[in-house]
Amino acid sequence: MKTNKNSILITGGNVGTGLHLTRILSAMGNRVIATGIDKRSLARLEAESPNITVLFCDLSDSREVEALLDKVERCFPEVNVFIHNGGQLYLETENGRVIADPGRIEAAFLSGITISETLVATIKKKRQSAIIDLSLPTLRLLRHEDVDRRVRHVIGSYMNILRHKMQRHPNVDVPRLENLHVDHTCDPTMLAFRITETLFNRKKRGPTDHPLSFSNVPLPLSRHQFPNLFF
Repeated sequence: MKTNKNSILITGGNVGTGLHLTRILSAMGNRVIATGIDKRSLARLEAESPNITVLFCDLSDSREVEALLDKVERCFPEVNVFIHNGGQLYLETENGRVIADPGRIEAAFLSGITISETLVATIKKKRQSAIIDLSLPTLRLLRHEDVDRRVRHVIGSYMNILRHKMQRHPNVDVPRLENLHVDHTCDPTMLAFRITETLFNRKKRGPTDHPLSFSNVPLPLSRHQFPNLFF
């Protein structure tokens, strides 16, 4: 897949790894539509780059998900990449991430299935396209066995089915994320870089791959452009 001039929808694109993905991918010359539930952070994010458009959407509310899909289909029919970074409804505490409302966070994780099923009809018509769901790696960070057990099986099964269906459409990439090592020590910036390469470099995939490199991906980033990306 080309590394620029894509139209990319990122749910949860204003927080965590999704935020860094929004910044990286927009800086590479892609149009990014980022969704979130914090209107102030969305406004700040949209002001960072003309390549970023933000949409408010609570992924735990099915009506808002339907409204989001209607908006995307009407206003952004060129979308060819969907990255689901849902399930961000947690609280940061000294003991790690704590789920405030298990029901809402489950719905947010599972909303990726609804969005993928709706968008795939148009995405598969694009010359190059991709669907990436970050739910399975993200679940490892939540330390909530009930949510993990219920959500992991459903999303894992769906992604396998989708991957099988898209074998008839080689222009649609549904990458596996087993090569992403995610735990509480992960730097979200580096995780975003790894996901970026997963999106653009099919040759370096799978659990037995060598360490990922970004030498083949032009990243016009600088401390001046995005100071929050650098530590």
